[in-house]
Amino acid sequence: HVANYVRATGLLRSGNAIAGVQANDVLSGDTFDIRGRMVINAAGPWLERVSGLLGNDRSFPSLAKAMNLV
Repeated sequence: HVANYVRATGLLRSGNAIAGVQANDVLSGDTFDIRGRMVINAAGPWLERVSGLLGNDRSFPSLAKAMNLV
């Protein structure tokens, strides 16, 4: 499934693992959960913003441009 204009606003946990994300549809304002067997952080230059959802305040080197491999 593909979802455009959706922002991750939180992370769903299962024990010590990330099980999905809490999401917000930017156009309609609806909120919903997205769960998956695997969660990949492909935020590129926004890595720190997504990492902050974990409560992690460490900084990362500015290496990301816009490349995602699956």
